[in-house]
Amino acid sequence: MSIMLDVALALAYLHHEHLEAVLHCDLKPSNVLLDQDMTARVADFGIARLLLGDDTSIVSRNLHGTIGYMAPEYASTGKASRKSDVFSYGIMLLEVITEKKPTNTMFSEELSLREWVSQAIPSRLAHVVDHTILLLDEEARSSGDVQRASWSSCQGSGSPSGWSCVAQILDLGLQCSCDLPEERLSMKDVAAKLARIRESLLSSS
Repeated sequence: MSIMLDVALALAYLHHEHLEAVLHCDLKPSNVLLDQDMTARVADFGIARLLLGDDTSIVSRNLHGTIGYMAPEYASTGKASRKSDVFSYGIMLLEVITEKKPTNTMFSEELSLREWVSQAIPSRLAHVVDHTILLLDEEARSSGDVQRASWSSCQGSGSPSGWSCVAQILDLGLQCSCDLPEERLSMKDVAAKLARIRESLLSSS
């Protein structure tokens, strides 16, 4: 969560605090680097674009980006905006929690990473969340039976606050990766929401 919050804050700065708004245009996990303190750094601005004046979007004649992370409007028309980066961030957030890349062979035109997660919320979280990041109950840990645990905290034992945070993070990823740009959050709002989720998780631990 700290890593993804670092990325959100970096993008919020580029989009809203920098002298000229900077669009990254190729946000993906391999473009996030970690320093010795595990602080995330957004890297590779090779195809970044500047928004000048009152511009809210820009059309790129030479389309670049990475399949799976590109916003639909950017992929289809080359039109990039702040909301294009928000889409990429949302897909990254879903990938972090599910440990599934958007290009995984299980996904197709009929079923995307976003759709798969959307279908699982709220009743089937255990089917999409990366098991290694979940807080297992003590019995499941001691027995080593991860599958049998069936993520009992979903039903109220274990760490319900942890599950609530996982659900909120996935929901935030879905809000960021809506098909229509106008339905996505701004990176300022994303960073604020993620900071609150992280604070809630830390305060309950």
